[in-house]
Amino acid sequence: MGWEQSPAASDDLPDLTQKDEREIMHLMDEMKEKLMQEEGLMFDGQPASPESIQSILDAMQIGMEMAKKRNKAKYTPKKYRHED
Repeated sequence: MGWEQSPAASDDLPDLTQKDEREIMHLMDEMKEKLMQEEGLMFDGQPASPESIQSILDAMQIGMEMAKKRNKAKYTPKKYRHED
């Protein structure tokens, strides 16, 4: 139920450049630092463990990578797209 993307459509997304990966890693490092400094951070009513914080960060990184790829596919002008 809901919106589903076909597996073939995800293969059509452009790859991330090294600059994109560095940008995502920089944002993730900042986010990790902020989350680790938080006192009383709760997850599902329990104090968040370092493992749960890392799981949250991993999920956020995957989401950021997917969003970056989709945005590159959507907003890159056709004359600059490298289609093989």
